[in-house]
Order: sequence, then structure tokens, then C-alpha cells
Amino acid sequence: MTIQPLIFYDIPGNAWANKAWSPNCWKGRYALNIKNIPYKTIWVEYLEIEPTFKKAGIPPTGTRGGKDLYTCPAIVDPNTGTAVADSILIAEYVEKTYPNPDTPTLFPPGTRTLQLGFRDAFDQRARGNMVKSLIFQNIAQMSPESGAYWRRTREQYRFGKTLEEIVPQGEQLVATTRSILDGLHTVGQWIDAGEGGPFLMGKEPCFADVDIAAILKWVQLIVGKDEDGLWTAVAKVDGGRWAVYMKEFEKWDGCP
Repeated sequence: MTIQPLIFYDIPGNAWANKAWSPNCWKGRYALNIKNIPYKTIWVEYLEIEPTFKKAGIPPTGTRGGKDLYTCPAIVDPNTGTAVADSILIAEYVEKTYPNPDTPTLFPPGTRTLQLGFRDAFDQRARGNMVKSLIFQNIAQMSPESGAYWRRTREQYRFGKTLEEIVPQGEQLVATTRSILDGLHTVGQWIDAGEGGPFLMGKEPCFADVDIAAILKWVQLIVGKDEDGLWTAVAKVDGGRWAVYMKEFEKWDGCP
């Protein structure tokens, strides 16, 4: 079946030439790439998201401060006229609309609830502290206008305090990094207890793997190969497990 390319909305960054950096957007991008869905990217800065999405008919993903909240990633499918926002909904949409037995199944029957539960566990074990530790490196990927918007909205609506009060420093950073690495070790044990890896459910990735890969891709991109950076430490966990894991995802790194 020949389909017109979907339109994928992402936030531009400066971490590498392909611009993609946002972990939430990487989840949607990985899902499209794994399912072999043709698409093209439209880059939108944070302040452009709401007016752009309203014009394109893309729905909000929630509310904030009593107003509708519009977030990336999102897609518009010219083949069906459907607009979808939120990475997990994008993955479910393309899997249902364009079934392809030659690609991995991101949501094997009966696993959605378990995968959502895993996401919460992964947040607590590792991802939450990754995000907290790399807040300023995250902002550095954005344009000045987007960075200022991100800081203002997170301080006001998410944290209720300044970013400087959130980011761990000194001994607290050492302890936070140790917690991240211990958490990733635990997740690796979960994989080992499953279907033989390299992914959570065996030989093919599910959406929970996309969740893991997206945040690790973000860490790779925003700290690079800094010998003292978080990715260097992550890549050494369990003899290099997560470096190998991300090698598996390189075939789905495309940014059309």
C-alpha cells in the first residue's frame, strides 16, 4: 500500500545536524521509523506550537493554567485527515491504521497496561533523575526564545521553584547519578528475566523500549562524548549494556 507521507511536528534543537533532540518527540519519531511509516518533519518552536496546531486541527494534550495545552510531538495524516498528538497515541494510531507484519509490534495484545506501568517504574528508577540532572543542558539545545519559555513554564507550573533550586549539585549530583546508574542496572535485570533480550519482550522492541531509547538518545545528544558526562557513565553500566542497546536503535534514527 502506497501512502502519502505523514506530517510530523517536532521542536528544533542544536545538538546535531538533524535537529531532533526532544525525548518526547523521539518517542514519536522512533515509533514511525520502527513501523516504517513515511513522514516529513515540520519544525516548530515552543511559542509557535499552539497557533500552528490550532490551524492544523491538532488537538490539545491537556490543560495548564486553565487553558488548553498543545505539545509536541504530533502528526497529521493526509491519507485519513486525522490529527494526533502525544507519542503513545501516535504509536497506537499508526499501528492500527497501517498494520505491517514485517515490522515490530509496539503494543502486543494485552500489554498496553503493563507497558504504561513500566513507564511509571522507569520514571522512578532512572528517567526522572536524568531529566532533573540535565535541565540546563536541555535548555542549551533550544533557541533563546524557546529556552526562556521552557524555563518560565516549568518554574511556574511544574516545579514551583527556580531551576537552580531543582538541579542537583556537588554531592547531591554524585548521589543522583549513582541512583540513575543503579536504576538502569535494575531495568537491565528486568530485561534479563524476560524473553532473552535484547529488548523487554525479546527480539523486537515494544513501546516501552521506545520509552527507554528516547531518553537515552536525549542523554547521548545533549552531553555527547564528554568523558565526565552522564552518557559515558550510562554506557559503562553492566559492561556496556545500554551502549549496545542504543546500537540496536541506530537503524531507527532517521530524521526525514
